[in-house]
Amino acid sequence: MQFPTSTRLGGFLGFQLFALLLLASWLIPATGELWQQWNNATYYFLNGSLAANEQWSLLWAVMNNRSADLIPVIAIFPLLLKSDLIFKSTEVRQGFIGLCLLMFVMLIFRTILDKTAKTMGWTGNSPSLELTPFISLDALYPHLSPKDSAGSSFPGDHASVLIIIATYALLHKFNRWSLLLTALAIVFILPRLFSGAHWLTDQVIGGSLIAFFTIAWGRYTPYLAWATPRVDRQLEALFVWIRKFPIIGEWQLFAAPLSNR
Repeated sequence: MQFPTSTRLGGFLGFQLFALLLLASWLIPATGELWQQWNNATYYFLNGSLAANEQWSLLWAVMNNRSADLIPVIAIFPLLLKSDLIFKSTEVRQGFIGLCLLMFVMLIFRTILDKTAKTMGWTGNSPSLELTPFISLDALYPHLSPKDSAGSSFPGDHASVLIIIATYALLHKFNRWSLLLTALAIVFILPRLFSGAHWLTDQVIGGSLIAFFTIAWGRYTPYLAWATPRVDRQLEALFVWIRKFPIIGEWQLFAAPLSNR
């Protein structure tokens, strides 16, 4: 798998410019009013639908439990780890390590945006604390401890991670499997919108800001070309040990590097 060994200015500048234009469209009063209308409409439509029936509200209560954050991993990662869906068999290991390395870059931009948002006053209460009526999943299912409110809701953390994964897959290969992964990512962004814990702009604008700056600095610079083989070598001893186990040891993720075969 080939990562760029020099900065690709088109992607490097393009992703950051698009993210900044999204932010500007939210901050400029004229278009910001449109975003707020979409915020309100999304909240009333999704949160209001929880009154439809008990099974529907229970589903989103479960999806908003902290432990449910593992569901996207279970649903999405097989598409990344199964050979010849998004990554070829010879690319699975490097592709997965590269994605993990992008998450370190994401943490940097997440911290920067979080501090900037608080300093600039971009963040505030979630819609569940601002709008009425509000159907509280926590009140309906307190034993599930669903997240349905936040005092500082911008940006959306989960959305940024899912957008990074989907964009990373689409950039590598645009096919039905990467499109399926993208569709799953969108579905898993929805729970906090249903519960009222995030505004639409928290997810779309906040999540995209973090994700697209991460992609620009991580995917369109020599970072992955430099870091991936080094991490790969450090993990080989662990992977050799894992290969001793049945089933899991046969996963392509843990296969020996081509140079060792």
